[in-house]
Amino acid sequence: PVPARKDNKLAHVIINEDRDKKFAKNQVSQLPFPFTSRDQWERSVRVPLGKDWNTTSVHQKLIKPRIVTLPGTIIEPIKPAKGVQRSAVVEDSRKQRHGRKKGTKTMGSVLTFVGEWWGQLDIKFYGKKEDYELIGKEHALALPNHRSDIDWMVGWILCERTGILGGTKCYMKGFLKFLPVIGWMWWFAEYVFLKRNWDSDVPVLKKSLEQLNDFPIPFFLGIFPEGTRFTEAKHLNSLEFTRSRGLPELQHHLFPRTKGVAITLKYLKDVVPAVYDIESAYPQDSNPTMKHLLGGGECEVHLFVRRIPIENIPCGSDEEVSQWCRQLFVEKDKVMSDFAKNGEFSAERVELPRKKRNLIIVICWNILLAMPIFYILYSLLRSSLMVSVPTVAACLLIGYFSVRVLLRFSDTKKGSKFGLKQNGTKESPKEEKNGIHEVKKMD
Repeated sequence: PVPARKDNKLAHVIINEDRDKKFAKNQVSQLPFPFTSRDQWERSVRVPLGKDWNTTSVHQKLIKPRIVTLPGTIIEPIKPAKGVQRSAVVEDSRKQRHGRKKGTKTMGSVLTFVGEWWGQLDIKFYGKKEDYELIGKEHALALPNHRSDIDWMVGWILCERTGILGGTKCYMKGFLKFLPVIGWMWWFAEYVFLKRNWDSDVPVLKKSLEQLNDFPIPFFLGIFPEGTRFTEAKHLNSLEFTRSRGLPELQHHLFPRTKGVAITLKYLKDVVPAVYDIESAYPQDSNPTMKHLLGGGECEVHLFVRRIPIENIPCGSDEEVSQWCRQLFVEKDKVMSDFAKNGEFSAERVELPRKKRNLIIVICWNILLAMPIFYILYSLLRSSLMVSVPTVAACLLIGYFSVRVLLRFSDTKKGSKFGLKQNGTKESPKEEKNGIHEVKKMD
């Protein structure tokens, strides 16, 4: 039956259409509903989810996001309006998620501006045009390699140009959510923060993946199976492990850690219609660092994208997923070897021109926010108040050290020691257990 309130007014109901054309009703709130019959709200509120995403009038008429977004500070009214009851099935309402999408897209556009317009990041795309056209129109899982300090920036620019920037998500190290500005944005966008401890990470992963089962907009969930950025020292450690276990040796990648991929496909195999294999490569004379981009430097990136339908992936067990993921990285290694030999990928070039949206957003924010702030600081300096100079100096120092912290954690040389030898031991994957390898210390 249609849920009703005590005053006999119909409640808001959202219907999800899954890939088997079955419907599941999730009560979102108990606000007065404008329709008088079941047929009316079924025709108006039905929202298809699965392989393709089509926006209906329900998002414009019933789910209007309310959000205030500032560069570096994102504020969302989390508390529901008085009298509104949250559903026990849906932890976060679609209204809030649509608001977060807009906030993530706006803040992400400010950051992609640094790469596309300020830093002159030149990305050359490879693959099939039809694969790129599906990005942003469906839920998807992305499995990229991890080569440089700016892989996240390259991924965001891909999502910016394909229209799914507001739906990006990723598995990340837990402490990154405390980074100034960008960490807050990742937390706000519902990124999944992990401690790299499987026992404590499993509940976090399960909760996050269950929420994605009824996510109302297309999401693009990124997982780095290598677990850390590629360096020569980590690569030597990875080779030592694979040789000792008789596993395939990878020349351009670290051996993948497949637990996260396995649990993700276990929960999302009926939600995501495809997995995207993404390979980024940089010429030898390229300097892919945030410091270089912030200095206005040029950087060339080659990006290969391949869509793998979920039907072609064995998701029956964790062991099957593990074997598939390893084979995927063998194929990725061949693709990277081809790039190392020819200076480009052998796939077809795809034109994906940059958009002016992020440029317009930055210009507007500079006019609306930056200019008043500088005027206030200038007025303080001209005033005779005792606290004026210390206040301005404190603001400048906060900004300076915030940038320094961001650069510190984006620098490969100063990054994570995950996968490196420490105190006479080396960190290597454990023996196989149900097809999945873990991490242990070996003498």
